[in-house]
Amino acid sequence: MDISIIVSTYQRPEHLRRCLLSLENQRDVEGEFEVIVTDDGSEDSTLDMLSSMAKSLAFPLSVSTHRHNGFQLSRCRNEGVALSRAPYILITDGDCILPPDHVACHLRHRKPGFFVAGDCYRLSETTSEMITDDRIE
Repeated sequence: MDISIIVSTYQRPEHLRRCLLSLENQRDVEGEFEVIVTDDGSEDSTLDMLSSMAKSLAFPLSVSTHRHNGFQLSRCRNEGVALSRAPYILITDGDCILPPDHVACHLRHRKPGFFVAGDCYRLSETTSEMITDDRIE
């Protein structure tokens, strides 16, 4: 396992599902990554969705959660790092859809001792709703 992908989430199961679908559609990295979803105490259908989806994913999926006590993104990410089994960590949010070569690009360009930070292209909620599973695939 070369990379652990930590995905933070809170009460947005449909966004998280699409994020995981985009990870399922990564190219040229089969068997090279695990996904750790770090939930900030969702009280909706997030954990049920993860349990159901985990059965069909082609990558190992771990989940950490805790009682919600305000926005605790750092705690989520720290919990994800603690569960990580890989030497390289990629951190993203559960409402991000990654291009199909995203993980492969990270693996190709990684260098020991370096930290890479990036940003994303932010879409309006209306535009986001137009992104279907077929478009992600």
